[in-house]
Amino acid sequence: MAEFNLERIRFRWKNSWQASTTYVKDDIVYFQGKCYVCLIGHESSGSTIYPDLNLSAPNTKWVLMFDGNQWRNNWTHDTYYNRGDVIKFNGYVYQCISEHQSTIVVALGPIGDIAKWTIVATTYNWLNTWTPSVDAVGETPAVTQYYNLGDVIIYNGITYICTEKHVAANSYYLGLEQDQAKWAIVARSDNWRTDWAISTRYTVDDIAKYGAITYRCISGHTSAASLDSGLEFDQSKWEIFLEGIEYKGDWAMTFRYKKGDVVKSGGSLWKVVEGHLSTTTLRSDIVRWEIFVPGLEYEDLWSIEYEYNVGDIVVYGGYAYTALTNNTSSVPSVNGLLQDTGDWELLKQGYKHQGNWNVGTAYRTGDVIRDQGYLYIALADSTGVKPDTNAATWQILVTGRKWKASWLDNIEYHLGDVVTYAGVAYICINRHLGTESENRPDLDLLNVEAIDDGDVHYWTTLLQGTASNVLQYRGDTRTHDGDNTTRFAIGSPGNLLKSIAGNISWENFEEVPNVFYVSSSGNDVVGAGLTLNAPFRTVKYACQYVAANVDNNTTNTTILIKTGMYEEILPIKVPRNCALVGDELRSTIIQPAAGFETANMFYVNNGSGIRNMTLQGLTGVLGTPNEYLTRRPTAGAFVSLDPGTGPDDQSVWITNKSCYVQNVTTFGTGCIGMKLDGSLHNGGNRSAVANDFTQVLSDGIGYWATDGGRSELVSVFTYFCHIGYLAEHGGILRATNGNNSYGTYGSVAEGFDQNETPITAQFDNRTLEAQVQVVHTDGNELIALGYSHAGQSYTSATGAVSGSGINATVAYDELRNNAISQIRVIDPSDSSTPGGLNYQYLLNNAQDGTATTITLAASDDTGTPEKYIGMRIVLVAGKGVGQYGHITGYDALTKIAIISKEYNDTSGWENLYPGRPIETTLDGTTRYSLEPRVIIDDPGVTITNDTSKTFPTDFLTAGSGGKWASAIQYSNGTYVVINRLGETAISTDGTTFTAGEDLSVAWGFGPTGASGTNMFFQNGAVVYNYDTSTSTWTNFAIQNFAYTGLATNQSTGLSMLSSTGGVTRFTPDGVTNQAIGGISSGGSIIGIAYGNGIWVLLQTNGTALTSVNEGVNWTIQTGVLDTAVTWTDIAYGNGRFVAVGKEADAAKAAYSFDGVTWYYPDESLDLLPGTGLENIIYTAGQFIATTTENPSFTNYMARSKDGFAWQWFAQDSTVYTLNDAGHSLAGSTSTPEGEWFIRGDGGTGSAGNSIITVQTGAGAVARVNVSSSRLQSFTMYDPGANYLSVPGVLVVDPEKTIDGLDQPRIASGVLAQPIFTNRGAGYVTATMTVAGDGFADIFQTGKTINLKNVSLVPGPGANVVINGIDDVTYRLTKIVSQSGSAPNLNITVNISPTITNQNSPNHEETLILREQYSQVRLTGHDFLDVGVGNVNSTRYPQLYLEGEDPETPRQPFNETVDNGGGRVFYTSTDQDGNFRVGELFAVEQASGTVTVNADLFELDGLTELSLGGIQVGGSAVVIKEFSKDGTFVANSNNIVPTQAAIITYLKSRISSGGADALTNTLIAGQVKVSSTNFTTTSGLQINIPVSVHQTGGIDGDMLAHQLFGI
Repeated sequence: MAEFNLERIRFRWKNSWQASTTYVKDDIVYFQGKCYVCLIGHESSGSTIYPDLNLSAPNTKWVLMFDGNQWRNNWTHDTYYNRGDVIKFNGYVYQCISEHQSTIVVALGPIGDIAKWTIVATTYNWLNTWTPSVDAVGETPAVTQYYNLGDVIIYNGITYICTEKHVAANSYYLGLEQDQAKWAIVARSDNWRTDWAISTRYTVDDIAKYGAITYRCISGHTSAASLDSGLEFDQSKWEIFLEGIEYKGDWAMTFRYKKGDVVKSGGSLWKVVEGHLSTTTLRSDIVRWEIFVPGLEYEDLWSIEYEYNVGDIVVYGGYAYTALTNNTSSVPSVNGLLQDTGDWELLKQGYKHQGNWNVGTAYRTGDVIRDQGYLYIALADSTGVKPDTNAATWQILVTGRKWKASWLDNIEYHLGDVVTYAGVAYICINRHLGTESENRPDLDLLNVEAIDDGDVHYWTTLLQGTASNVLQYRGDTRTHDGDNTTRFAIGSPGNLLKSIAGNISWENFEEVPNVFYVSSSGNDVVGAGLTLNAPFRTVKYACQYVAANVDNNTTNTTILIKTGMYEEILPIKVPRNCALVGDELRSTIIQPAAGFETANMFYVNNGSGIRNMTLQGLTGVLGTPNEYLTRRPTAGAFVSLDPGTGPDDQSVWITNKSCYVQNVTTFGTGCIGMKLDGSLHNGGNRSAVANDFTQVLSDGIGYWATDGGRSELVSVFTYFCHIGYLAEHGGILRATNGNNSYGTYGSVAEGFDQNETPITAQFDNRTLEAQVQVVHTDGNELIALGYSHAGQSYTSATGAVSGSGINATVAYDELRNNAISQIRVIDPSDSSTPGGLNYQYLLNNAQDGTATTITLAASDDTGTPEKYIGMRIVLVAGKGVGQYGHITGYDALTKIAIISKEYNDTSGWENLYPGRPIETTLDGTTRYSLEPRVIIDDPGVTITNDTSKTFPTDFLTAGSGGKWASAIQYSNGTYVVINRLGETAISTDGTTFTAGEDLSVAWGFGPTGASGTNMFFQNGAVVYNYDTSTSTWTNFAIQNFAYTGLATNQSTGLSMLSSTGGVTRFTPDGVTNQAIGGISSGGSIIGIAYGNGIWVLLQTNGTALTSVNEGVNWTIQTGVLDTAVTWTDIAYGNGRFVAVGKEADAAKAAYSFDGVTWYYPDESLDLLPGTGLENIIYTAGQFIATTTENPSFTNYMARSKDGFAWQWFAQDSTVYTLNDAGHSLAGSTSTPEGEWFIRGDGGTGSAGNSIITVQTGAGAVARVNVSSSRLQSFTMYDPGANYLSVPGVLVVDPEKTIDGLDQPRIASGVLAQPIFTNRGAGYVTATMTVAGDGFADIFQTGKTINLKNVSLVPGPGANVVINGIDDVTYRLTKIVSQSGSAPNLNITVNISPTITNQNSPNHEETLILREQYSQVRLTGHDFLDVGVGNVNSTRYPQLYLEGEDPETPRQPFNETVDNGGGRVFYTSTDQDGNFRVGELFAVEQASGTVTVNADLFELDGLTELSLGGIQVGGSAVVIKEFSKDGTFVANSNNIVPTQAAIITYLKSRISSGGADALTNTLIAGQVKVSSTNFTTTSGLQINIPVSVHQTGGIDGDMLAHQLFGI
């Protein structure tokens, strides 16, 4: 193959030219659109190719290969351009002819550097619509709009090209017109602007539509500012482009009409001739309108209030009129035909029949009426004018007759009335009132015949009778005695004619006292109803008669209603103590008359009864759903309480006998069977009873008791009802042997008696002290304890330990403020279960472990790095108990977990009791808990150079002669500061300081201390005491040593000063002031501390001196601290002493629980900066130490909760310091707000004498308890301190799928770990109770709650309504205990249902207890297919032939419904035959399973329970047997073994070798198998008396012994 050598190619393409690059001959580069070839090898210099491209020089390094230009797109300001660059600016293309940096003025463009450009091409620059410049407004900068030669724009339909560069006008108002001369028109056209608008700039040739007319603008302008002014405001600036009309519908008031608008008014169309805003009527603006199309419109009856328009046609009386003008209140006719004003003309004469004449009716011309037998027509308008008395107003149209039967006295007779009297018929000829003496027809005629006196007469004969007639009235009979015929008047209704001794008379037959009769063939007349033969016609009349004629308060009456159908006008008031009794249930039927279908049928009151009949025909619909989604029908009730004249009407109250219903059936729709509304009566019993009462009411309510109404029901049945039985607003129904069939709801109880005064109470969440949940022991001593609630508001507390050991004692010497008292697990806001899901929790024994690892149990075969890394390990028993850390690595094969400290993520363990020595070797006794890690936010650190505090004038000044601060102390709510000259400043709020006593001494930086109300300030040879309770100063002389520290026993008030030579012991009252010298051991004493009954002095050389008897005797603990360290200070807190110092400028610390045995920190101390630790103070759960005090250094701070683990205040890279260089740390104190440090002046003259506030506190530590993979509760080990806000809590578990929700609670006076003054002995398990002056504010959950301020002792069964819980009504099931007296009772009660976390109320949340709640109490009740709805949706009997309709299925849950505190108590059978006792107890017929609601059963004292089957919760597991069988041979899911059976089973399995024991250690007798070793628990040898067959080989001693034997 031929060989191809790339080196033979002469040129090499090197892409774009680059600076500082080596080029060789024949390299080709690209630069600014041109290509160059390298002539001489070189390294490029400069920023461009041009320094090496000197074409005139003999040694030029480049030569042009290809010419070209570089397109740089649009010109930009402040940009470097090279020769040959081509740009575009507006409508021009330029080429750069000289390198340059373009101008920074954007608007100038290349024109600003025009000498460096040449024009290559010109074109138009299309800029779209013309825009103005913008002036600056407020913070909005000005925008200058430049237009350049060739710019093309469109302005209102006209296209322009710029002919002269200029700046545009600064508003649309001025427009392009301001610079019209600088533009040339390219093209012109109309500019369509759609509808005319207000406040709009219009220019010439703008086309706009305004109303129906289209206009062209002929003069530029801005349109009117309001629609009311319209285009008409600038009419001269427009010309009509196209005229038209626009229909606007009916004329309307206050509407802006435009020229050309057309409206309809009356029967005509009107057109606007002048734009305007309409007023009240079109007639008011008539000059702006013209008739467009005339027309007619019928407006029905004339009205005085109506505005009529031309062409409107109205009817007035019997005539029709047409409007001639637009008018209002103009009457069409007053004289019968024409209107004199000209507004109307008669269109048509006619008649309008108005029925019988009425005195109060206004009649109009043409109206026709009937009066008695005559028809009249109105000749004029009138009111109250009698037709037969005024011929000018009324004209007779038709004469007639009206039969009035027998003439009666005192009756008004009218023209044409016909009567009979004594066998003669007469006709009335004049209106009159008949009287016996003057105008009886026969007498009136006699008067006429006898005397023609010209008087008015009233009657004329119509038909003449016989002369011998004796009958006068209807029903008269004639009797004959042989000679004479006489008149015998008819008797009363129901009378029978009797003949007694030849005389006849009318008498009653079979009349029974207080019994009345009603029949469909009867008559509602007086005298009827007393006998069966002469009954009343209607039930209503009968009731009215009895009410009016019988004393119903003392007499019982009965109204017998015969078989028949009765249509009654409703309502019917049944009299008191009166029974309505029908013939038979199905034959006596009562229904409403037409028009009364929605009314109440029967009103009943005391002793009223209704029996043996059917009631039907009430018809209504269901109303809208109420708050509980139940509904009420619109029709009335068949039976309801009599409302009387109002609630105070005692005549209708039920005073001694309830009303009743018996053997009655009702049929209706959307109505009520019986309603007992107690609000209708303000007294009485408000009660009723019913028996054999059947309600067939589609969408109705069968029986309804409300507002305190009460009923007893026996065999009351409901069908198809919306609600079968309803009790509401305190109503009570008690029923037996009834049923609710079909319908929507069975029995419903809603609400309570609105007039009841409820019992009031408050939740008492503070009945308990702080709750110790767990006490950790190492099997002998107490280690630490955890709180479920660490309490709050404590000022003192004690703890009592109990358990398997002895002598353990604790003390509380520290209470935390703004600390976490509790972390609650709270419910989510949705329906999911609280506590999250899939949290891990494992409890097992370790195999072994080290200072940084733990080997988990051999049986742990599910762990993986993904599951375990991030989890927390807590050692809960055995070796290392109390230690914890989080897993940062895990090997599933070896089961080794790597442990890191949680506070700084370094390897190793922490301890639940901070500072307790760490066990570095773990073994099989170590029991661990693998659980989620709980991370709680730190309180944070706030360091403030607090200049907000005010001091007396010149109290703090800077400079060498200044008054810098020297001492500070806080105690008992008072702050004291002393400056260099001994002046004092005092404050009670920590902000405003006032001048105190001048101590008149030069003050150094001496130690301070406090006890109760006393503060101690040491200066030289004296101690100054300030008593905050008396505001007085006292000084105590002491020996003149160099004092180094001050400590106080808070309980005794004894204080001690440490010094270089010894210690001074004194009391605030000066009685004891004793200097004790000569107790040091070769080193200067640099500090003193007191705690837990121990005084500790610390020397610089590491020697500690301790005293346990108030300084009387001291024990020198030589060499207990590192002698290589220079120790500088000591403090006590959190149950330990912490000493600080330095070694070769490195920070050092140590801690001790007793001053004798000292421990050293972990490696965290090595991270601290500075020059060693100088001072230390304890407060808010942590020690704060500062670095060396020296004006030449910066003072850093470090903190530690226990002296073991340290952090400096720069963990987040923010360095927190106490002072700048040149200032000393003068003093410090702990306060409720945090720690205060005084910054003193070092004498350099620098400014700044102030107080620095360090606000921080200990971080909290807690564990979480997991059950069934959910968070259950938190245990507090350290509550933290000084949280300014509620911290965040993070629960870490890699396996969790749903986060649990929690709620940290912040309080003050919270308990931390106590001081274990004696850790005791022999404690395998222990518990502890707390007593003190604080409490635990615990949200109450479950069924037992504590209440306070209870106004009255409630009865069991009372409803409990908790404020803020609107959707649950609780029931009081038991009063557990009570104390105090009303209205401030304290009671403990059981309630149901239980209170959940989500609903648990705050302390002192209010609640009310109601005993008068709505109740339905059912015994032997039956529910049938409730939920299938009304008659139509039930589809009976298809329901049973074809099955239920899926649209309306059976709904057993609607059989009984409790709403708003109402209660339904029942024993029942449902449609499946299952027996239930409310929600307490149920028996499933098919399976025989019994379900018990343990929440509502009181099982205290129950010693034995034998049940056939118990269903457990929602697990669907039925337990049928508790078994003692230890063989588990049944292998059943329905048997629960006893403890003894479990032990027996385990023993049998282990002893028989039937299981693999996956355990860390197995002990059989004394033989111990652990890991790979066989040992004994006694240390004795293992004897193997039989031969051993070894198949795997031998090693070690056994092998050596065998070789030796050989």
